[in-house]
Amino acid sequence: MNDIDANTLNYDSLYNSLFRNSHSIMFLVDWETGNFIDANDAACNFYGYCLREFLAMHIGQINTLTIKEVLGEMQEANRKKKGKFRFKHRLKNGEFRHVEVYSGPISLNNKNLLYSIIHDITEQVKAEEEIIKLNRTLENTVLERTRELQETNGMLEETNISLEEEISERMKVEEALHQSMQEIRDLYENAPCGYHSLDRNGKIIRINDTELKWLGYTREEVIGQKYSDFITPESKLIFEMNYPEYIKRGWVKDLEFTLIRKDNSLFPVLVSGSAVCDEHGTYLMSRSSVYDISQRKEAENKLKQLNSELEEIVAYRTYSLEETNAILEEEIAERNRIENDLANKNQIMDTLLNNLNVGVLMIEISSGKTIFTNKRAKQLLGCDLDNIRIGELLDDYSVYKSNTNEPYPREEMPIIGGMRGERRHVDDMVIVRPDGRSMLLEVFGTPVANTAGQIVASLVSFEDITHRKQAEDSIRNLNAQLLTTNARLEETNTLLEEEIQEHYEVEAQLLKAKEEADSANKAKSQFLANMSHEIRTPMNGIIGMTDLLKFTSLTDEQKHMLATIKSSSTLLLNIINDILDLSKIDAGKIELCPEYVDVKNLIQNKFNLLRAVSKTKGLDFEVSLGENVPKEIIVDKTRLIQVINNLLGNAIKFTETGKISLSFKMIKSIKNKVLLMTSVSDTGIGIKEEDIPKLFNYFTQLDTSFSKRFQGTGLGLAISKRLVELMGGEIFVESNFGKGSTFYFTCLVEVPEHQSKFDIICDKSIEEKSMLPLNILLVEDDFVSQLIIKQISKLKGWHLTVASNGIEAIEFYESNSFDLILMDIQMPRMSGYEVTKAIRKRESITADHTPIIATTAYAMSSDKEKCLSMGMDDYISKPIDIRKLSTMIKKHTRLENDL
Repeated sequence: MNDIDANTLNYDSLYNSLFRNSHSIMFLVDWETGNFIDANDAACNFYGYCLREFLAMHIGQINTLTIKEVLGEMQEANRKKKGKFRFKHRLKNGEFRHVEVYSGPISLNNKNLLYSIIHDITEQVKAEEEIIKLNRTLENTVLERTRELQETNGMLEETNISLEEEISERMKVEEALHQSMQEIRDLYENAPCGYHSLDRNGKIIRINDTELKWLGYTREEVIGQKYSDFITPESKLIFEMNYPEYIKRGWVKDLEFTLIRKDNSLFPVLVSGSAVCDEHGTYLMSRSSVYDISQRKEAENKLKQLNSELEEIVAYRTYSLEETNAILEEEIAERNRIENDLANKNQIMDTLLNNLNVGVLMIEISSGKTIFTNKRAKQLLGCDLDNIRIGELLDDYSVYKSNTNEPYPREEMPIIGGMRGERRHVDDMVIVRPDGRSMLLEVFGTPVANTAGQIVASLVSFEDITHRKQAEDSIRNLNAQLLTTNARLEETNTLLEEEIQEHYEVEAQLLKAKEEADSANKAKSQFLANMSHEIRTPMNGIIGMTDLLKFTSLTDEQKHMLATIKSSSTLLLNIINDILDLSKIDAGKIELCPEYVDVKNLIQNKFNLLRAVSKTKGLDFEVSLGENVPKEIIVDKTRLIQVINNLLGNAIKFTETGKISLSFKMIKSIKNKVLLMTSVSDTGIGIKEEDIPKLFNYFTQLDTSFSKRFQGTGLGLAISKRLVELMGGEIFVESNFGKGSTFYFTCLVEVPEHQSKFDIICDKSIEEKSMLPLNILLVEDDFVSQLIIKQISKLKGWHLTVASNGIEAIEFYESNSFDLILMDIQMPRMSGYEVTKAIRKRESITADHTPIIATTAYAMSSDKEKCLSMGMDDYISKPIDIRKLSTMIKKHTRLENDL
C-alpha cells in the first residue's frame, strides 16, 4: 500500500476559516523553543508587528516574564492540555497591556505546537485595581473612626459626673435624638441596600423593607424561613459552602448570590456579613448587608458600578458602627446612653455624608458662610469650601443655563431659594470651575429650620449629570425619530387594514394548499414504497436467474449477453436505490447507525475490490492511510462506504487512462472524536470551473447532450453531500479540466476509549459442529422468487421446504424443525409479520428460537426497522444478492450452533 504525500491535500480554506481570518487574537508557538510559528491578522493588528516580524521573534519578546518563566508556563499548558493564564504583554510601540491567554497543545503537520487565544483585559484590570484602592481607603477611614470612637468612650467615663448637672438640658436633646433614631430606622428600612439577620440555622430573623421589596414578599412570609430558600441552586451551593465557615470565622465578604423573587424573576446581589457573639464568644446571629449588583452586570456602566459598590460598602460599615453602638447602649447607664447615642448618630451622619456620591453644601443664613461641606462637594467644585462665603462662591464660578447659555439668575438658584425658605430643584445649571472644567449639575435646595421653626441655613445637594443628560438628549432624539416613524406607520396602517381581508383570503388559500401538499407528500412516499416493491419483485427474478445462469454451461456469446443483462439490472437497481435514498433524505428519515469499524480491513477490502474493477479499464489503483488515523473508529459503516463507492464509481467512470487514488488522513482530534478526511483522485476528464457549483445538486449531469457517453441519474453526489453533512462533515472538489479531479470529504467519527480486538472469523479456523445440511423453511408466494431460492439451495446443499402462504408456513413450522426461516412480508391470507408474531408467541412457551430473515421487496429504512421490531432477526431486500444471503444465513446458523 503506497503512502500519499501530505502536500497533496489543500488545507488553506479550512486553516483560513479557523485561524487566519478569525477576529480573535491568535498565534502558534513552538512550546519547546518559544519561537513564533504563525500569527493571524488580529494578532498583527494588536501587537503592531507584521507576520514576517512575528516569525523572527521569541515569545519572551512580548511577555514581561523572564524567558525561563515563559517556557515554564508553556510546558505547563502543554502538560495540562489546556490552560488559562494572565500576563502583561508589550506592544511594538512600547505600550503594556494586560491580557488573558487561553492556551493548549495542537498538532499540525506532525508537529506538536501550542495555540494561544488572547483577550485584552487591561480595562478590567484597571477597574479591579481601582476597586481595591477604594476598599483600602474606606477600611483606613473606618479604622480611624473606630479609634476616635474608642477615645470618645474614654472621655465619656470622665465626664459622667457632669452629666447629672446637664440632665435638664439633655431632655431637650432627647427629642432631637428620638427624631434622629427615627431617621436612622428610616435609613435602615429604606436604605439603598438590603439588610437581614440570620440565626445559627440560617433562618431569617430580621430583614429591612428594601430587601423585602426586592424579593416581593411580605415580612410575615420570610421571617422564620431559611434564607437559602430565596436563592438559586447555584447560589445555595455557595451559601451552604460558606455559612459553616462563616459561623466559625465571624465574617464573610462579597459573596455573589442570585435572589428568586416571588414572581420567579432573578435578582443578582452581593452579600457581606458579620457575626454577633455574646461576651463568651458564642455565636448568636448574623448581620448581613445585601447590595443590588444588577447594574454591575452591565459592562457599559462600569463607572456607575464602582460608585454603587462604594455606597454599599459605606452602608455596610455604617451598619457595623450602629450595631457597635447598640452593644454599648446595653452596657452604659441610661444617662450615658443618651450622650453616647447622640455622639454616635452625629458621627454616622458625618460618615454617611462624606461617603455619598452626591455633593452636599450647607450655608448659614446669618453669616453667609459654609458650615458644612462633604468630600464629594469639594471634588466636584475643585476647591476647599470650608468657611467660604456665598458671595465669594458665586463670584468664583461662572454659572449659566444649559438651554440658553445665559447667566443663571441668582433668584432661581436652589441655594438662594433655600435661604428664602423655598424648596427648589433644577437640572439645567452649567457651572465652570476656576480650572476651566465645565459640568452640568442637578441641584436640590432645601431650607433648614431650627426647633423654633426659624430658617437658619440653606442645604443644597448636587450631582454631575453631564453624561446622564447626554444620554437623555440621545433618548429624546430617538423618541423624536420614533414619533416620526409612528406617523409614517399610522399612514401605512390604513393601507394595511384594507389589505387584511385580502390576506385572510390568501391565508385560507395557502392553508388549503398546504393540506393538499401534505397529502401529496404522503401519497408520494406511499407511491415510492409501492413502486419499489413492485419493481424489486421482478428485478429479483431477473438478477436471481442471471446469477444462477452463471453456474450453467454457456457459450462466450451467451456469457457476454448474460453480463450485459447483469450490468443493466444492476444499473436499474442503483437508480431505484438512489431514488429511495433521495426520498428518505428529503423526508428527514435517514438515521445514522454507528458501529465499530476496523479501518485497515475496510481499506483493504476496498483495495482488493476496486483494483480488480479498475484493471478492467487498464487503470492503476492506489490506497494510502495516514499514520495518525486510528485503527478503529465508530461510524455508520454503510453510509461511509456508500459515499466512498459513489466517489470511486465516478472516478472510474470518467477516467480512461492513468490511475485512481484513495487516501485517508486525520485532520484534528477533538476529545474522543477525530475529523477524518477521505480523498479520491483521478486522472480523468476533469470538471470545468463554472460547472463545479452545480455538481452537488439533485438530478444534475454535466453532460446533457443526446450523445452523452456517461449514464447516471445525477443523484450520487447530491446524496453523498447530504450523507456527509449528517456525519458532521463537508464535501468539496478540486479539478483541472482535462487533467483530473480530486474529491474530498470529512466526517467526525468517535474513537473507542479502549481499542477493541475485532473477532476475525476465518472459515479455515472454525470447526463446524455439525456437517448436516441446513433445514430451511422458505415462506414466499412469488413463483420466480421460489425458483431462485430453490436453485441457490441446490447449489449450497441446503434442504428447502417451501410454503406459498402464511397458513402453510405455520403448519410446516409446527410439524417440522427448521434451522432458519426466510420470510416474505406481503403474502395472501396471512402477512409475514403475522406469521412471525405467531411463531414468536409459541417460542415464548417452548423457550426455542428459530432465526427469521425477512426477504421483501420493500426497501425503505422504516421497513427494516419494522421487521426487526416485529421479532425478525435480520433483513435482506429484493433483488436478493446470493453472496449476501449466504453470509447472512451462515452468520445466524453459526450463532445457533455455537450456543
